[in-house]
Amino acid sequence: MAQLIRKLGFADIQIHKPIDYSIFDRSGNLILRKGFVVSMPGFAEKLVERGYFIGVSEAGDLPSAKEIKARSVSRPAEQTSVFIEMASFVEAIARIHRIILSPPSNLANVEELMRSRAHQLVGFIQHDPDAVLAALYLQQHGQDLRANKHVLGAAVCYMLASQICHDDMALDSLLCAALTRDLALYHFDKGLGAQKDLGELEQLAVWEHTSTAVKLLQKHGIQDKQWLLHVYEHHEQPNGRGYPLAKTRGEAHELSLLLGLADAYAGMTIANKWRPGIYPANTLKELYLQKDSKYLESHIGLLIKKLTRFPAGTVVALQSGEIGIVKNTNYTRKSPMVYSIIDEKGFPRSEPTPRDTLNAKYEIKGCISPERCKTALLAIKRIWM
Repeated sequence: MAQLIRKLGFADIQIHKPIDYSIFDRSGNLILRKGFVVSMPGFAEKLVERGYFIGVSEAGDLPSAKEIKARSVSRPAEQTSVFIEMASFVEAIARIHRIILSPPSNLANVEELMRSRAHQLVGFIQHDPDAVLAALYLQQHGQDLRANKHVLGAAVCYMLASQICHDDMALDSLLCAALTRDLALYHFDKGLGAQKDLGELEQLAVWEHTSTAVKLLQKHGIQDKQWLLHVYEHHEQPNGRGYPLAKTRGEAHELSLLLGLADAYAGMTIANKWRPGIYPANTLKELYLQKDSKYLESHIGLLIKKLTRFPAGTVVALQSGEIGIVKNTNYTRKSPMVYSIIDEKGFPRSEPTPRDTLNAKYEIKGCISPERCKTALLAIKRIWM
């Protein structure tokens, strides 16, 4: 439980400066962590009007996203890179998911745990968004795939939402929703066999999985209405053919629809027990064909512009016979810079070698599954060191 000190006042929040105390609601639920930087005009007034309190957590305040970013910027070269840290981050999210899927306990504050991880993910994205995307795409094998999908969808959702929404609290709620959106689908990962055809009861459970996830979160004390709303609505569609309530474009929250798009992208690019992952370029093409039916055209435009045809981490075959990895999502060149990790004879390199794909010898022939690169993991990790 949090120790509430006093009611929040205007003097406690200064624009563009870290807050000195964490902010809680009357029940002790964490709203903003110590060190959070308020940048939106009028944001402080909203916090004060809602009657929030300043206080401290008995477990101690965890670092904010800004502090995490500052640490990562000043991180010595010998320490672990964002690319490497993402594997541990996915495992941490999987652990929180297991807590939520278990009976409620006083031993864990789920909201505090998830908000802390959400802030940490923001720090990673702000420091090196390409490493985040690449790690989640390339390191999916051997990971908890459901947790991996949650994190990739959350990262993509934040990257897009931060361009159209400048409300820090709204983005925080959205990111927490993205990290918990499909909690009720873990059952299917373990329960279904090789056949992907669902029976009538399974189809009903899938249809109800968003409401089931909301109930799970509420049992663990989550009361953030926006968080719960985005989880509940993220499978609604602009054409009114989504679920659970068949809401239309004007009825569902825009950020819920954006989360639905990010969820679809992650679900398609990450492999599952029935199929390999779809290449990012092909995923973007399929999503584009569903513009203004399943997804808003403006959202798909943001997705394509942000990720491009070859987002960081894409595995490509080169004209030279080599296999390479796209390091940086490129917004200016016609073709991205690639690092060769397997030579023309099929042998993995000990060190990644840069290749300019504007050179005819190293032009991109096509995409390849990340599974083809298992023997070159050392070289891949060194790309983002």
